Amino acid sequence: MLGAFIVGTLIGAVFWNYWLPRQVCITGSTESVLSPGARAPVSAFLLSAQKSLDVEMYEFTTASGLIDVLEAAKLKGVSIRVILEPTVDQNLATAQKLHAAGIEVRWASGFSLTHAKMTIADNQSILIGSTNWSKSALDTNRETSIVIHDPDVTATYVQAFASDWAQARVAS
Repeated sequence: MLGAFIVGTLIGAVFWNYWLPRQVCITGSTESVLSPGARAPVSAFLLSAQKSLDVEMYEFTTASGLIDVLEAAKLKGVSIRVILEPTVDQNLATAQKLHAAGIEVRWASGFSLTHAKMTIADNQSILIGSTNWSKSALDTNRETSIVIHDPDVTATYVQAFASDWAQARVAS
């Protein structure tokens, strides 16, 4: 009986530590980003980047005004990579404008949909939530997102973005 208990405990511990999702405690600061009214905090987050911005976005429209913000970040010397969902028609014009501005753009692949809405700044902070980069999502919808300034939490998303970028197709 004791042997079965020990074996069960060991199997449970292995299962708990290796197969369940890793829980991470946020030790850095956070900021809420709510719509309507998300344009200013999203723009501020983008302009806070000093080295890099990695964006993975389901819908990014030219009407959002955020292409100009990314261009301003690029002019500061920030390296920018963008992954867009190819099934969203509005993303085509956005990809063309970003490409014309010298920003790297790829089409998501490998999933039924890439419904992600995340932006990583300098591999240290992440803006993540429900907010697409469209005029309605930023200005009139009820959307919720959060900025997390914690490199340990952000590292999980840095790895996911790297994998998604490697699978993505170059946007032409």
